[in-house]
Amino acid sequence: MMVANEQTYETYISVHEGIESLAGILGARLHDADDVQGPVRYAEVDAHPVRFTLFSYRDRPAYSHLLSSKPFDHDSIALFLSQLGVPEDMIDVAVDNESMMPLQDIDAIRESVAKLRVKARH
Repeated sequence: MMVANEQTYETYISVHEGIESLAGILGARLHDADDVQGPVRYAEVDAHPVRFTLFSYRDRPAYSHLLSSKPFDHDSIALFLSQLGVPEDMIDVAVDNESMMPLQDIDAIRESVAKLRVKARH
C-alpha cells in the first residue's frame, strides 16, 4: 500500500484492535483510501525517525496492520507497539501462505513490547 506518495514497507505485524480505537489512542487522523485488496482506513503516525501507518481493510475492521517508512527495525516497532498500550497477545504476525511459517518472530516482538512496558512503569 502506498500512502501519501511515500514508500512504505510491510512489517507483517497486525494488532487485534480496530483502527478507530488505535487512532484515538495516538491522536491520529483517519483517512480513507483504496488498496488492491479493497477499501482501507488508515492513520499515519510520526515516531521519529520512523513514520508508521496503521491500516485496516473495511471488510476486516477488527485487525489493524502496520507499515513502516523504513525496512523492518525490531526496536522501533517494539517501542511503537508498547506505546499503543494493547496487550501483547493482541499483537499478531502474518504467515507465509506456502510454508505456513510466521514472517516475523512474534514471540521476540511480544517480549520486547512487554519489557518496554515494564520499564515505562518504573
